[in-house]
Amino acid sequence: MDKKVKVGLIGFGYWGPNLARNFEASALYDLTWIADVSPGARELAQKTYPQAKTVPNYQDILRDKEVELIVVATPPSSHYEICKDALYADKHVFAEKPLATRSDHAQDLINIANKAGKILAVDNTFLYSGPVRKLKEVFDSGEIGKPYFIHAERLNIEKLRRPDVNAFWDLAIHDISILDYLFNGTLPTNVAGDGQGYTDGYPREFGSLFLRYPGKVTAQITASWLLPQKSRKMTIVGDRKTLYFDDTHPTEKIKLIDRDISGEGKGDCSVIPVENKESLQAEIEELYRAVRGGHKLPSMGEDGLRIIKILEAADESIIKRKDVRLY
Repeated sequence: MDKKVKVGLIGFGYWGPNLARNFEASALYDLTWIADVSPGARELAQKTYPQAKTVPNYQDILRDKEVELIVVATPPSSHYEICKDALYADKHVFAEKPLATRSDHAQDLINIANKAGKILAVDNTFLYSGPVRKLKEVFDSGEIGKPYFIHAERLNIEKLRRPDVNAFWDLAIHDISILDYLFNGTLPTNVAGDGQGYTDGYPREFGSLFLRYPGKVTAQITASWLLPQKSRKMTIVGDRKTLYFDDTHPTEKIKLIDRDISGEGKGDCSVIPVENKESLQAEIEELYRAVRGGHKLPSMGEDGLRIIKILEAADESIIKRKDVRLY
């Protein structure tokens, strides 16, 4: 096995502890630094990972020449500056989604990473899960026939809402990344959105997106921080069969419904078995192969950029109250 990758984690708040746990548990990495501006977060990090140096200033990590990979788990509005500093410090970067809050910032990071020959990856964890990998496999097989439309919903009560992003950028981004993965990076031609905020100090907490892809394929995504039940579902309707994905179901996450759109099918429903492995663990294993051997990830900077363009278009659509054409 190649030598371990030394990791510096920036941010130990909402998602950072999950990242730290998986990097520490992996035999492929050494978690050597953790940075956070919060004294309480640093104290918890030091108790949990005493082998790692804990600091308030992430620049201390960037000065360590032995650190190869910087993991960014800070609020989205800070991603651009931190990722840029890390790339200029000759580090590979793995950033929590979204990569940035503006497409021009994401493009700038991609340009810097390409010039430096460094990996720039985004933590779109669902793309590494067994169910989504199986969803892609069945979708690519053509078994459902020509895809007609996709309906997705991602609903939950979120106490830790982020004031610098709305429910689209925090929740719907997962479904947008899955659609981008299924359609091999094809952007929708048009995006329409509608949403509403209800709590002072927070942006839109509920909304729906409507995406139109080439070939008359459409997708609708509903996202909310305010629903009392947790829902992560996606239905892909084809002219021959329908794929149903329910990520919250303990055992039957993917079903294939054998009923064509004309109503002539038998209506049989089969459960498709999927691999039961923590997606974040699978993701960092693939990330290691990217850092050590140039393995192509499904969530590189370019993939993150496309998703940001869709989210920007959705926000613009809400403001202007009309469809936004991407190309």
